[in-house]
Amino acid sequence: MTNNHDNTSTRSGASESFFVSLTRKLSLLLAASVVAVIVLYPRLIAEDSASVPHGWLVMMMFGMSACWFYGFQFEPKNVWLARLLPLVGWTLIGVASWKMFF
Repeated sequence: MTNNHDNTSTRSGASESFFVSLTRKLSLLLAASVVAVIVLYPRLIAEDSASVPHGWLVMMMFGMSACWFYGFQFEPKNVWLARLLPLVGWTLIGVASWKMFF
């Protein structure tokens, strides 16, 4: 015999799994795009080495690292850190990109 409570928890677990899988894939895609921009076309960031916005570049690299960690399924023991890791990475990359490119 199964009860409705077990079926409900299974469904929410499946949707959470889909959400986690999607955010992991988005994190990997975002981190890979940052690497591609920096490695393949560094002039997009600065015309010469003297005009590189180092502070914003470091912020972008921290965000990229957070996205790599989350994308490759690193799970911290702290629940809050585990839930906030992708948001922190995306926010750091977004703010740094906004300040460097716009």
